[in-house]
Amino acid sequence: MTTEEKISKILENEESCSYRIEKVIAIVSNPEAPLSGDMAEWMRQIGIDDPRIEPALDEALSAEAREAMFRSLMDRYNLNNRATASLLGCSVPTIASYRTGRQSIPIRRLMQLRRIIEAIDHARSE
Repeated sequence: MTTEEKISKILENEESCSYRIEKVIAIVSNPEAPLSGDMAEWMRQIGIDDPRIEPALDEALSAEAREAMFRSLMDRYNLNNRATASLLGCSVPTIASYRTGRQSIPIRRLMQLRRIIEAIDHARSE
């Protein structure tokens, strides 16, 4: 995604942004600028593709918070370990270790599950 596309997407979603738009545009325009967890989450929600989003979210969410979000998504959508493993393309023991907290959930796995569920919800609503 180019900087111009990111800026366009930001301006389209300006009303949902809790930051000054000028600040967000300045951060997006400078690939070296740090990205806060809240801003990264907002950018992810509006569909901006930026390589800084995943690391910012990973730093912002504790391992316990990621585990709770993961379990919450699985519970809300009645996903068992096998179904979740199938959606994410990983093993059932890996999902079991995420749920029990034996293994920390990488933010990319959590975001992947959220994107898949959001896509399914979107398809159902159409």
